[in-house]
Amino acid sequence: MRLKELRKEKKLTQTDIANKLYITQNGYSSYENGRTEPNIETLIKLADIFNVSVDYLIGRNNNNIIFSQYSKEKLYLLNIIEQLNKENILKASLYITGLLDGQKGTI
Repeated sequence: MRLKELRKEKKLTQTDIANKLYITQNGYSSYENGRTEPNIETLIKLADIFNVSVDYLIGRNNNNIIFSQYSKEKLYLLNIIEQLNKENILKASLYITGLLDGQKGTI
């Protein structure tokens, strides 16, 4: 799990996180050190505290994006982009940059 890394990024102490979870500092420390694993409810709370997905928190993926902030259309585009190879990502990037440049005159 990425608990220690995320906590340090947020400049929080173990006690800060423990207080948000209504547990002891030792209880939280045991999660960070891998001695115990949080239940799903606690994982969700931790993901909310760090503003990451549960999958990112537990290391299932490296994508630190909270998808709820995106519209269905943007999620659709992200899904398509994930399927492209490097060459086609570059082409898509150039095309999208062209669309943005054209859009600037119409805003």
